[in-house]
Amino acid sequence: MEKPIRVVVAEDTTLVRRLLVFQLGRESDIRVVGEAENGKTAVEIVTETHPDIVIMDLDMPVLDGLAATEQIRRAVPSARVILVSMHQNLAQAGRLTGAAEFLPKDCTPAELLAVIRRLAASGSGPESGRTGAHDRTLSQTRQIADRFHLTDRESKVLAQLVGTEHTLGQIAYSLSKMTGESFTETSVKRAAERAMNKIGLEVRTRAALVRYVLESPEGSVSVHNRHN
Repeated sequence: MEKPIRVVVAEDTTLVRRLLVFQLGRESDIRVVGEAENGKTAVEIVTETHPDIVIMDLDMPVLDGLAATEQIRRAVPSARVILVSMHQNLAQAGRLTGAAEFLPKDCTPAELLAVIRRLAASGSGPESGRTGAHDRTLSQTRQIADRFHLTDRESKVLAQLVGTEHTLGQIAYSLSKMTGESFTETSVKRAAERAMNKIGLEVRTRAALVRYVLESPEGSVSVHNRHN
């Protein structure tokens, strides 16, 4: 008999969490190894149990689902996170943090089970490739942020500009949700302009910024800005 798929359920609403645990417990190939009512506890349980799959509600107290997912991906890279939320416009932000899948809260149990089994069976499949590409992009973005002494806000905006196709308004909403800080469309635009100015891009467009980051060899960020 194959080993069961080990799952952690992170959901702050007790009734929903318990119903989900009950539903999953009825499946012979799935074993729930932990449950959490907030993001911080979810990170701790995942770090301790090393599950195959984490079902993560996006709107979690103490530490929200996006921040918890990012910490989980750093602590237990093998864990595949399924983000669940009513906020469909945050799907891309979820993937930027390393989530393997994003499901709407009105999905059916059958749909959730199908995703769990697909992710558990594809440890070296296409999703892993996308995660690897995401990690490389994030690594290059961080290197460039360090190289050109970008502030924390500029770095966060840079990562969103490169890693998502969000509008400035959507980036502001995502970053506000992810960090608990106040971001507006205007503040995102100004942070982006400051970042491009520090990098020294002559053509100050989002396309130029994305191309610059993605074409910079990882571990050896090219230097061609006017400040050096």
